[in-house]
Amino acid sequence: IRTILILFILISSHVNAEEKNKNSYGISIEDFSSYKVSKMLTDQDSIFFGVNVNRGSYDGYSYPTSSSTYILYRLAYRRYLPKEMVVHKFFQINLTSSINYTDGKKDDNDYYYVDVTSGLEYFLRKNISIEGMMGVGFQYSKGSNRSSKSLVLPATRMGLTYYFY
Repeated sequence: IRTILILFILISSHVNAEEKNKNSYGISIEDFSSYKVSKMLTDQDSIFFGVNVNRGSYDGYSYPTSSSTYILYRLAYRRYLPKEMVVHKFFQINLTSSINYTDGKKDDNDYYYVDVTSGLEYFLRKNISIEGMMGVGFQYSKGSNRSSKSLVLPATRMGLTYYFY
């Protein structure tokens, strides 16, 4: 569904991409539950800090419960490639870690995730863009009851961003 949505948007609208510069900031919503703030470092490089707060299972092994809460922190670096008329292509590296709480107390479960993605950022309006990315990821979780390592194929993400110039 994400791929179809991205293709529809790419075909249905033609808006010139705004020229990003070192003074640009962005606020994004990704996958309807994650929020990030971005800052352009140069005309081609940016960094992101994101947070996601969820209740329930944090590593896919346990059933969601109302007594579990996890807070994911993400730091990312993005490198923009030479831009097209309406599309900015990029490569991105994401590092994610979490703090987990059960019954209101911090537990000993650790979660780490890294992925490398490439994607497209398409401008719907001067300051509004939609982006989609795909790549490969690796996740590691460790706790008192279990630990796991796994490869994530494909690692996907979709977002909507508002830029301040």
